[in-house]
Amino acid sequence: MYEGNLIVSIIPARGGSKSIPGKNLRKLLNKPLISHSIEQSLASHYIDYTVVSTEDLDIAKISKKYGAKVLLRPDELATDTTPTEPVLINAIEQLLEEGINPKYIVLLQPTSPIRRIFDIDKAIELLIAGSGDSLLSVRENRSFFWSRDGYPLNYDYRARPRRQDKQWELVENGSI
Repeated sequence: MYEGNLIVSIIPARGGSKSIPGKNLRKLLNKPLISHSIEQSLASHYIDYTVVSTEDLDIAKISKKYGAKVLLRPDELATDTTPTEPVLINAIEQLLEEGINPKYIVLLQPTSPIRRIFDIDKAIELLIAGSGDSLLSVRENRSFFWSRDGYPLNYDYRARPRRQDKQWELVENGSI
């Protein structure tokens, strides 16, 4: 708990990926992919509950083994086209039914496990101390993008800047 705020991390992990079957259970550094996000959440100084939302019983079993609370979600929230927000709402509703009323939710995507515990904690500190109602992690874009039609998207090709002079965009990275 940080400054009296109940903080819950929610890790959405679907079992039915078609692009990489079983991706959340694939091994990364000899452990299931999802275990990295669970361990990082549990190691946070501020997160009170680590929750995995899934419809997959194998993911649920592994998640429990690594110390997460598992919330089973309905199959209609586990399709290829399901956005993340309804999954979060479903998990929060289940938590509220159990008497767990979080002030803050930390979304940790299991497919973005390269994050430091320090970064999770710093993000929580910044959010609570700041004036915003949400926070996300980003990376700096260092690429010159072109459309499929052959038009530059993030610079003027007639006055191409040097990389070190360009004002780069920020790209969401899914870590926090």
